[in-house]
Order: sequence, then C-alpha cells, then structure tokens
Amino acid sequence: MQRDNRGDKAVNEAKANDVLKLMIDKGVMPDIITYSSLLDGYCLGGQIGEASKLMDLMVTKGCQTNIVRCNTMINGYYKSKNLDQAFSRFREMTSRGVKSNVVTYNILVDGPCKDDRLQCERQLLSEMQAEGLTPDLVTRAFLLDCLCKNRLLNEAMQHLKRWKRKD
Repeated sequence: MQRDNRGDKAVNEAKANDVLKLMIDKGVMPDIITYSSLLDGYCLGGQIGEASKLMDLMVTKGCQTNIVRCNTMINGYYKSKNLDQAFSRFREMTSRGVKSNVVTYNILVDGPCKDDRLQCERQLLSEMQAEGLTPDLVTRAFLLDCLCKNRLLNEAMQHLKRWKRKD
C-alpha cells in the first residue's frame, strides 16, 4: 500500500501552527531558534508559502535575517521549482545587507542549468567571484556538469585549467 504524504504535510503544518499559537497564548515568545526550526520544517515539507509568511513575521518581530535563514528560503523556493522566486529572495537578501556565501551560490548555480539558463549561471559565477567568494568543489561540479550537458566542452576545459592554476 502506497501512502499519500500530502495529508501528513497538512497535519504537520497544522501542528506547527498550533504549537506556535499555544506558545504565544501561554506567554512564551518564540525565539530565533523556534522560528528557524519552523522555517526549516516548512521548507523541508514543501510548505514554501507558510515559510515565506513566517519569514515575514520574523522580520516584523525584530528577528534579524541571516544567511542561514535566507539560504533555507532560497533552497525552499528552488526545491519547489520556483527559481524566479528563489532569485527574488536572493536579491531581496542582498538589498537588506545580508552577505551571501558559497552555499547561497551553490543553491542558485544548481538551478539554472537544470532549467536551461546557462547565461544566468555564468552571471552568478561572475557575481560570486566579484564578491570575493571562491567556487568550491560543489560549485565547480555544478558548472562543469552544466557546460558539458550543453556541449560546451572548450569552456569547461578553460575553467578546469584556470582552477588548476589557482589551486
């Protein structure tokens, strides 16, 4: 017998909301750890709409946005196949002064190739390097995979040679 997990997600979302409401009703104000755990749970459960609402609530409650929570949201949008919203959240994050990291770019670089947005991937790599961030093995693997899938072997070889010189 195959199980339908959609019902489980709705139940878990309701439970999370109930716990949050109960905490507030009892005078226990959620802290950043509580909010972050809920945010992560919503994103993992595919409840990106609820995660987005919670992120907005966190901001109104004075919780500072940090790179981990932003990466959680960006990854949540990516996993829900909403690349445009992932990029929108990324731009919003940077406009609020949250500094991106290699993990941020790895999430974003992985998406465009799968969506045939090679030019976007090149732009992200350029932005990443302009910020002083060095592509790690994950970034490099995503980029090489994308270039090879698009039959751009010469460009892939150029990157390999450049990285070898730098390492």
